[in-house]
Amino acid sequence: MQNLKTIVIGAGLGGLTAALALQRAGHRVKVHEQAPSLGEIGAGVMLSPNATRILIKLGLGDAIREHGTVPAYTAVRDAHTGQELSNVPIGDSLERRHGAPFYYIHRVDLHSVLSRAVLSNDPDAIALSCPFTGEESYDCDLMIGADGIKSRVRSLVSGDIPTQFTGNVAWRGLVPTERLRPEICQPESIIWVGPKRHIVRYGVRGGTVMNYVALAEQAAWQDEGWNVRAELSDVLKEFTGWHPDVLEILENTPPESCFKWGLFDRAPLPTWIKGNIVLLGDAAHPMLPFMAQGAATSMEDAATLTAYLGRHADLESALNAYEAERLPRTAWIQQQSRANQQLYHDNKTGAAFDEDRALRSQKIYDYDAFAA
Repeated sequence: MQNLKTIVIGAGLGGLTAALALQRAGHRVKVHEQAPSLGEIGAGVMLSPNATRILIKLGLGDAIREHGTVPAYTAVRDAHTGQELSNVPIGDSLERRHGAPFYYIHRVDLHSVLSRAVLSNDPDAIALSCPFTGEESYDCDLMIGADGIKSRVRSLVSGDIPTQFTGNVAWRGLVPTERLRPEICQPESIIWVGPKRHIVRYGVRGGTVMNYVALAEQAAWQDEGWNVRAELSDVLKEFTGWHPDVLEILENTPPESCFKWGLFDRAPLPTWIKGNIVLLGDAAHPMLPFMAQGAATSMEDAATLTAYLGRHADLESALNAYEAERLPRTAWIQQQSRANQQLYHDNKTGAAFDEDRALRSQKIYDYDAFAA
């Protein structure tokens, strides 16, 4: 199949990766984005080797290296005493082990790199203020639903899928490190663990900004989505008594940079395909954040879909092969994400945890989506 007319619904990380991969493969691509301007939420993203391998093959290796931060290691610390419970090397050793680098990157920077690459191939490739109507599939060979966790395309493919509140609420924030004592910013990556709560924090933009996600078990329902404003007093109350280093980071969050969202779980979909429509990313497999693989797996989807379009003689065969490859893997990562929450909140860390995490990470990080 050559020169397919393709419409991508959604200009997020997964949609733009799909658009770029398809352009590189010689297909005609138009991205429909309902927002009036291009942009992303202010947050950090973990780019593990399974994601950077894709971006490098798409010619973006230098760009993500410029914006990415490479931590020497990530430490797990006790929420109250600050004792280091374990640490896992990252840096060069992880790249040697898995064949591709690991970066922390600001989500806005990554989105900008992808959008510029897509527009450099075709200045008219992204249509803004272009909401999904349901009619788009009649005007293309292939339509890709990459419209996120509240996907309207998913409703067209699989109907309304019930969700279940997991009893977890997350807060995210970005803190300029000039507001913090220098010693708080080392090492670059720490997971603070405590009963029914944990916080992941790491530096982005060359260590000038501290990104954190603070997660707590909570019975009260919260909105699903990343852009619900939060009061600093709420998150500080939730983490009362935690280590002073943690509280200093939370206390110095600019009020406009604090958000919260409820974590909802979904069972894997029975199918991602309907006719010439196919799903990827959060539209297909929304994930809890406990393995930090939401962005990476959406990029994997984009690469594998593009590869299979080039290997099959007809669209139906290509889409079926894509679904058969991607659905089991993403369902497994969804399950691993659920399991990780319990490990953190029950404080089951240490050598055994590190060994288990390394085994799971190897299965995730060694994956080559273009060669799947």
